[in-house]
Amino acid sequence: QFRKSAAYPGTLPVLNEACIRHAVSLALALGCQVSPRVCFDRKHYFYPDLPHGFQITQERTPIAVNGQLQVPGTNKMVPITHLQLEMDSGKTVARDGSVALDLNRAGSALIEVVSAPALASGAEAADFVRTLQAVARALDISDGNMDQGSLRADVNVNLRVQGRELGSMFDPEAMITTPRVEIKNVTGLRFIAKAVDSELARQLAALRAGEELFCETRGYDARENATRPLRRKETRTDYRFTPEPDIPTVLITQALVDQCRAEMPELPAAACDRLVASYALREDDASILVREEGAREYFEDACQTGAASPALVAAWVINELLARTRHAGLRSVADSPAAPRAMADLLGLVERGDLSGQRAKDVLDIMFSGDERAPRDIVREAG
Repeated sequence: QFRKSAAYPGTLPVLNEACIRHAVSLALALGCQVSPRVCFDRKHYFYPDLPHGFQITQERTPIAVNGQLQVPGTNKMVPITHLQLEMDSGKTVARDGSVALDLNRAGSALIEVVSAPALASGAEAADFVRTLQAVARALDISDGNMDQGSLRADVNVNLRVQGRELGSMFDPEAMITTPRVEIKNVTGLRFIAKAVDSELARQLAALRAGEELFCETRGYDARENATRPLRRKETRTDYRFTPEPDIPTVLITQALVDQCRAEMPELPAAACDRLVASYALREDDASILVREEGAREYFEDACQTGAASPALVAAWVINELLARTRHAGLRSVADSPAAPRAMADLLGLVERGDLSGQRAKDVLDIMFSGDERAPRDIVREAG
């Protein structure tokens, strides 16, 4: 943590060693080249939730560069240009016609992952963030909870389209590129997809209407499913980058990199491949189990009992258990009242023909209500 949250006079930032370790672990997971020597810089801009008047970042020497992230279930490989450590700002909260400042997270360290422009739709953008979320959870460096701000996304959107798609005012063979628009702090995977598609549609409509487009920062209004202008985009000169005088140069040793690599857990792409190979699952099902928090572990625990086939367990975890978990407001299937052993026993009854699928769903509802009896006992006593 950069312990300088409210910019009190006399306080100085202190870099938490754990932040460096987390950043190195994530860099290795993304196949990045870790920089042996990193420096920090000040990025100056005024905003109410930034009490210092500047943000500590890594403009000159990011902690890692040149990586990539594969989205499970697809052949899409998204290049990662760089990964950097930054100081988080506070949060501006609008309520009842007034604006409040929440500085609880101000001064905390965050890792910013910057990808190259390789995504072509809102769905692809959401899948990329979902995969990055799964990587962060696998590394145990973040809970990845977007509702609470543990993971946030700034989405850069612009359009490349041939003139023939825009009307007679354009050269039909020309490739038209719109200015880049940044949509700030989109929370929620569904909203990422909607924000991107909404902005693409806005830019396309503006081109066809002959309207001027600007390089700007916009916000996403979920109720209107539309982006709204916030401010024109600053240039690098506007930020007046200067070296951070209060944090010395950090040397990242090869020993630290080797230690982080040795402690690397199984990552989502490898886990997806293993589930397909070991349990004969469809790739789409394996990717869902991997990206949903706790789902892969639940699935494998249930399969280890041998009470039901992996395909049936996967189908019920994906189609029934995840839905009930979300409806109950639980964080993940790991918090499900239905234990993996009990779920496997229930599905064993279905697979042997002792219980219909619909009755099994009714039994699962009873288990979710907190009933700890074995599925067979619930069926017997319910008649």
